[in-house]
Amino acid sequence: MIAKNKPELSQSSPAKDELQSARRIHPEDLVVGDDIALTEVSHQYGTFAWYSLDTFKYPADEVITLTYRPLGDHFPQKVVSICLPFLLCELVTGKHVIHDVRTVQLTRLQSGFAKAARAAFKSDKESEETEKKSQEKKKRKKGKKKKK
Repeated sequence: MIAKNKPELSQSSPAKDELQSARRIHPEDLVVGDDIALTEVSHQYGTFAWYSLDTFKYPADEVITLTYRPLGDHFPQKVVSICLPFLLCELVTGKHVIHDVRTVQLTRLQSGFAKAARAAFKSDKESEETEKKSQEKKKRKKGKKKKK
C-alpha cells in the first residue's frame, strides 16, 4: 500500500537510510577537503627490538612489519593539506594531525556520513560540557550550604 503524502525517491537521489560504503583510497587520489578515516596502521621494527624473543626465527638485521586496526580512531578527518607522503588533517575535535601515508591505510568517507558523525560528536561533547557545568554548580551550592 502506498502512503499518501510520502515523497517518492528518484533513482538519482539516495534514500536517507540507504547503506553507504566507505572506499579505500590511494594517496595520490586524495584531494584537499576529502573526509577520511584510518582503517589500518603499520609499524616497522627491527628484530633487534624483540629483546631475545624468537631470535632463533629471525636474523638480527631483519625488519618486521606489524599492522593493526586502530581502536576508536575511526572519527572522520578532513584533509587540510597534502605534501605526499604527508597529510595534514583536521580531527573532529578541531585539533590537527599529520599522517604518513606510507604507514596508514586510508578510507574515503561519504560526505553525508562524515557530516552526521561530526554533528553527533559535537552534540555529545556539548552534552558532556553541560553535564560538567551542572555538577560544578551543585558542588558550589553544597559548599555554600556547609559554610552557613
